[in-house]
Amino acid sequence: GLKERSYDERNTTAEALSGNECKIDGNVSLWKAGVSGTALAFDGYYSKVGMPAGSIPEIRNNFTVEAWIVLGAYPWMWGPVLDLTRNGKGLYFGINSVGQFGCRVLRDDIEAVIKSSDEIAPYTWTHVAASVNNDDKVIKIYIDGKLVNSQKYPGKIQFPGDAGISIGLNKQKMAATDHVSRDYQDGGRTPLGNQPMIYGIEGLLDEIKIYDTALSNEQIFNSYNAVKPPMAIKDNPDLERRILPGYVNGSNAEKFGAFYTNLKYHDLWDNLWRSSPFPDIVVRFDELPASVVYWRGTNYGPGWVTENNIWMSDQSCEIYHEYGCAEHMSDKQNRHSHVRLLENNDARVVVHWRYAAVDILYHFWNEKIWADEYHYIYPDGTAIRYVTYHDEEMPGWQDVQFLAQAGSTPEDQINLQALTVMNLEGDVFKMDWTDGIPENELEDANVSIVNFKSDYKVMVIYPEGDEIGAWGRRERATKEAHFAGPWDHWPVGQMPNDGRYAMRNDRVTSSALGGAGPKDKALYGFTNKDISELLPLARFWNRAPKIVVNGGADNAEFKMSEKAYAAEVKDDVVDFSIDANENSPLFNPAFVLKNWNNNGAKVKINGEWKEEDKDCRIGYRNTKEGNDLIVWLRMNDTSPVNISFTKQ
Repeated sequence: GLKERSYDERNTTAEALSGNECKIDGNVSLWKAGVSGTALAFDGYYSKVGMPAGSIPEIRNNFTVEAWIVLGAYPWMWGPVLDLTRNGKGLYFGINSVGQFGCRVLRDDIEAVIKSSDEIAPYTWTHVAASVNNDDKVIKIYIDGKLVNSQKYPGKIQFPGDAGISIGLNKQKMAATDHVSRDYQDGGRTPLGNQPMIYGIEGLLDEIKIYDTALSNEQIFNSYNAVKPPMAIKDNPDLERRILPGYVNGSNAEKFGAFYTNLKYHDLWDNLWRSSPFPDIVVRFDELPASVVYWRGTNYGPGWVTENNIWMSDQSCEIYHEYGCAEHMSDKQNRHSHVRLLENNDARVVVHWRYAAVDILYHFWNEKIWADEYHYIYPDGTAIRYVTYHDEEMPGWQDVQFLAQAGSTPEDQINLQALTVMNLEGDVFKMDWTDGIPENELEDANVSIVNFKSDYKVMVIYPEGDEIGAWGRRERATKEAHFAGPWDHWPVGQMPNDGRYAMRNDRVTSSALGGAGPKDKALYGFTNKDISELLPLARFWNRAPKIVVNGGADNAEFKMSEKAYAAEVKDDVVDFSIDANENSPLFNPAFVLKNWNNNGAKVKINGEWKEEDKDCRIGYRNTKEGNDLIVWLRMNDTSPVNISFTKQ
């Protein structure tokens, strides 16, 4: 009969015939339901089952390998079912970057590859096999019991038992495919931005077997049928889907505010991290069903998440050098990127995001480019992103980018009429990507809505004088791509790579629209209204009406970096006049009264007391001296207003 060498599982795994222990490497040994018993899960970066050289016999004539596999994502170039190479020579059975199963024969710097034309679909149990017949000089490969390719070869292919076996993880470093440098032959982005790394299979492996004979077509088909699970199991493997953790469910939150949490993506990725129970921050709103998410998967760059979990994320302070982009996206391990809550009260949330502009190898090309961003987030879903950095050189930091969930396309997230823009005079222009990257034909446009396929859209408003533009004519994955990208090196990807085109949609991707190049601040938020209704907000932030102190305070001013009026309290009653008008309206303002030093406050507008409710939100922040009063008001006034604050 056939001499079968199989690998099955225990607490640790062992080779079934000899009983030899096989070491499982990786952060976590994660067992899942398999096609037979349990299968081992591989995270794609560290997970591996190894058998050292000499632990298995060398097969000098014909042989066959087979396995059952589930892919969570395609490998970055090749990922092994079995890597039987030594010093770059030998045999390799695995999956390539577009899901084709193949056998690679590596000899003397010459690589012969036989692969399937069909691509293995993610999230389905698939049987793969390869037989080598040295008598006939033919190698054959099979998917789900069917012959999909065969090829003649010269010489003799030998199963190199003295090379040892690595299951699920490459023995040698490989660079990823499809780096953006292909589009920069004249310089700018070089292949140094795509560094090699040891990686492997992301998914499940089960029933790996080696035979010391070349099985026939019929025998391989019978082997497939002998183990083939029911379709309900085959198409629903025990492998978590990759769903971005937007923390939205289509409904408003019960309360406005932020909290620390540990956001889950999928267990293979989650197990890469050794984090506390509270590494991430989520901000929710009680008047709209969106969220702002600070997650280590985006290197804590904020995700502006709509009610149906569509994400807009942005660039950061970025410089370039020979190894490509130095930015938060290159800090794959989050060595330098972190977030913390500075304020969390009924009136606003303030998040501090700190990161370094390092490249993919953690070089500091400019050690002064550490950024401290302060995000002032208000109950109406608006937020100021205030960016500070520590060098005279001004790095670029803003570019509207959006994410697509694994298994979906950019076009599933956004309409091709992707941006609607407006200037402060109220003129509107629609930017459409249907026939390529558009030009913005509206002069002085600094207000935009990102037209996601959602009820609530993301808006971005820039300081007056910044003009919105689009880019991407050069850096697109294919000629048919509508937007810049898509790329899949970020988010969540751990490869040292600063720009990999996504040729398939197996991973989460990012795409870009453009931006306006602001110096240090922009206003973000959510809206389900027409862009014309953003005009009062945009005018208020850019042209805030003058504030006059009638009594009780000093140094009153509007801080554009916070979208708030600030003053220093001197008495128990603080009284202001604000000269609102059509060109400078008062729209949902916040007030920061320093040294309030009291635990109560009453608000009066134009002689009428306001109840503390959703239209009048009161919060406090503790300081070394006492506390400050923070008040957010729902208002839309185009005539002078009197506002006073009284201690209780």
